[in-house]
Amino acid sequence: MNQGRSAYGLGPSVLTNVVAVEKRPTIIGQSPSVPLFIEVRGPCCLRDWGFFIYSTSSANKHSKRVKKLFAQAVRAKLIPESPSADQRIGPEVNRTRDHYIDRATAKKVLDACDVEWALIFGLCRFAGFRCPTEVLGLTWADIDWAAGRIRIDSVKTGLRYCPIFPELRPMLEAAFDAAPAGTLHCVRGYRGNETNLRTQLLRILGRAGIVPWQKAFVNLRASCRTDLQEVFPDHAINTWLGHSSKVAEKHYLQTTEGHWERALVQESAPKPIGGNAGGNIGANPLASDALFNEKIPGNMATDVAKFPGISLKMPPQGLEPWTR
Repeated sequence: MNQGRSAYGLGPSVLTNVVAVEKRPTIIGQSPSVPLFIEVRGPCCLRDWGFFIYSTSSANKHSKRVKKLFAQAVRAKLIPESPSADQRIGPEVNRTRDHYIDRATAKKVLDACDVEWALIFGLCRFAGFRCPTEVLGLTWADIDWAAGRIRIDSVKTGLRYCPIFPELRPMLEAAFDAAPAGTLHCVRGYRGNETNLRTQLLRILGRAGIVPWQKAFVNLRASCRTDLQEVFPDHAINTWLGHSSKVAEKHYLQTTEGHWERALVQESAPKPIGGNAGGNIGANPLASDALFNEKIPGNMATDVAKFPGISLKMPPQGLEPWTR
């Protein structure tokens, strides 16, 4: 199949879309003549291709992927035109599943975890790690204890560093002390392809008596970003967590109960700090002789009547000498 794709001159981005589409047989069926694309006659609606089994945001994501696939097929001259060129697709974001995990809830979860799972949870909640890729990819060589930094080689965004936050350090130290000598990865278990970290997290939440939240690990990362936003500037958090301010606002930042509580007791208008710029000006400008400009020549007083625009209380205009 890959040889057939190469024969059509498809690049890696096209193959990524093809693979993603092929994994969903409810979406499209392959054409025998052109095995990469479906046979469509005339304009069509992407939502009619079986996407109704998904939520709105997921359907929009898959629709955009198929639309991009058709556009790439047109550029490769595999089909004359895209049947979805005029199809407008909605956003991929669904904020109805957002959930903020506060510090009290996090403590309950940690009390129900063993050493290794406390580290997994802590990396996600207090350092904003992506799970499972960044969590399982972390090695002890990536921990700079002296400098207080963690090296993160992300498969999504590349290399970055983040601090060893105070909440995270005890979990790292406990996991390091419990690890056998010569251990490479910080998280030793759950390394097989069949491992499902979300299932185990749900078991831990059940033991802790906590109702599971949706998007289990994404909301941990979002909660971390929301907390850091209250303390540090945007550019620093973006560097530590590996995303932009635009992405954070679109996917991560949440309005918490703490925000609502503070809004009820805290004035929104900031109080002025300091006095008036330039000092206070007297109510009667004639009360002080210091207001007169002593640098104006003495004979200027006799010329005031000739030049109404000149005032003894104003400095000469410009740096050039006065001329008549």
